Amino acid sequence: MPGTITVGLDGTDHALAAADWAAHEAARRGMDLRLVHAWVWRGTETVYIGDRAMEERWVRNVLNEAEARVAKVYPDLNVTTEL
Repeated sequence: MPGTITVGLDGTDHALAAADWAAHEAARRGMDLRLVHAWVWRGTETVYIGDRAMEERWVRNVLNEAEARVAKVYPDLNVTTEL
């Protein structure tokens, strides 16, 4: 069964559990896995004015950690990440 299973990540343990489940399903079904994180830096549009580079590093780290975790258990699974 070709195709891709997509899972959203937000840096929580629940999201990592979802990634683990999605990886298992993708491997079982012979599908690819895509890990995504939706991030919009708001800059000066809101009261919070954060460090954009720091925030981007954090969200990329969320994706990289999940990808490494999945690859450790399913080394042959085709995994992509998208921010």
